[in-house]
Amino acid sequence: MGKLSQLDVLTALEAKNEGMANIDQVVQFGFSSRFITELREEIHLQSGSFDKLYADPDIMAMMVRDFMIKISEKDFIDEDTSLATAAHQMASRKRLSMLVTKEDEIVGVLRLSDVFTTVIHNVKTQQ
Repeated sequence: MGKLSQLDVLTALEAKNEGMANIDQVVQFGFSSRFITELREEIHLQSGSFDKLYADPDIMAMMVRDFMIKISEKDFIDEDTSLATAAHQMASRKRLSMLVTKEDEIVGVLRLSDVFTTVIHNVKTQQ
């Protein structure tokens, strides 16, 4: 079983480009984030635009199973967990979403964007 986020899809598509894979190796040498961004932009320019990406037969043949993230215990959260605890778990576990469980059954998906929206709303109403 696994899950697939928007970030996973973008990462998988970017990984198809050999130049992008090489950038990950360059990062370890401490180059500035501005320099790394410029390298990424240069590679995008050399490889063609994103709008042609989905016309590539190799991209269209990709299977979800090849780039989905296998779920672990860190991907589950009980439906009765407080918002504060959920926010902490998502941040500390670096999760964009978590599978919500009731007993042993998955009953929903908690997205970081939903938690963030609720937190901001609560902060605004406290002012």
